[in-house]
Amino acid sequence: MPRNDSQKELFKALPRKRFQSSHEVMLPSLKELKGEKMDKQKENHLTHKSHEHKKNSFSENKLFITSVFAFLVLFSAMVFFFVYNPQTPTGQVVANTNVITNAAEVAAIVGDEKILMSDLDTRYATVPEELQAQVTKLSILENMVENTLVLQEARKNNIDATQAEIDEALSEQQAQVQALSEEGVITQEFLNKAVREFIIVNKYLADFVFKDLVVTEAKMQEYFNGNRDQIVQIKASHILVETEQEANELLEQIKNGVSFEDLAKEKSTDEGSAQLGGDLSFFSKADVVAEFGEAAFSMNVGDEPKIAQSQFGYHIIKVTEKKESFDDYKTQIESFLLQQEKDKAYSDFIEQQKAGKKIEILLKE
Repeated sequence: MPRNDSQKELFKALPRKRFQSSHEVMLPSLKELKGEKMDKQKENHLTHKSHEHKKNSFSENKLFITSVFAFLVLFSAMVFFFVYNPQTPTGQVVANTNVITNAAEVAAIVGDEKILMSDLDTRYATVPEELQAQVTKLSILENMVENTLVLQEARKNNIDATQAEIDEALSEQQAQVQALSEEGVITQEFLNKAVREFIIVNKYLADFVFKDLVVTEAKMQEYFNGNRDQIVQIKASHILVETEQEANELLEQIKNGVSFEDLAKEKSTDEGSAQLGGDLSFFSKADVVAEFGEAAFSMNVGDEPKIAQSQFGYHIIKVTEKKESFDDYKTQIESFLLQQEKDKAYSDFIEQQKAGKKIEILLKE
């Protein structure tokens, strides 16, 4: 069902993403990368307006909102969206510099290894057409260079991937892998090699770059205290009507025992939430327009519904659940802050590697 205008505007934030490490093997679906919601119920009633997030927004992982971060994917023409993405496999690297005689066949040189233009082209061919405006060959190549740097260090430490690990990763996306193979986009040999490198990179980073990273309880508590409006969430329902008189009449009916959910389905002009009895699911104060947020977050579970006015009309609000304590969010905060530590550690590691090796980018865009 198409969302009406009030539903589109009530929620200001982009869809919230789950918090997880960009340096772990993650295979998001193509629908997730395109921004399509996997939860159909939320698709019907969560409403959002695209805008630039606040720097410290907890409800949006920064790894997903940086301007240049799209890299080639291995499965179902997927692109992993991260600020630093060492997990994307490197391209074919040729250790013997005498193998290539035509400089045009080389996209980059990292130390004494070459990244082939043909491999870069293959990877770029898997990028969905609708994402090609965001994903350039150069951005993919830069990521391949970084992965080559990681792989070189991994080889020094005898890190490898077993066939069982490769098979497990491939089996998780069997349908997508088969589709890409049948379309002739990639070969099985290419895929096996790429996944193997993907696993090796993750192993090296986990064992040598991220091994000693920790987030203290004090730092987590400090972050929670400084970002409560972005973190704390409540679950609420509302009935949206055009006039104060109608809102008061409906509120009186609710006080007299008429079902809030039934009235929402019948009377609310917010069609998306109306069909769910007014349910808006969980949201933070920063997610919604100010008037609605102030009213909703001033209420407790079990309070009598309250009327609040916004530019969209009059809302009859009922709070059904609250998650307000640090313990409710501790795990997510730890994951989020640890990811920031990993980003910095990875960036520092790459800069150190680049400083000690000759790197040539030969691609002309």
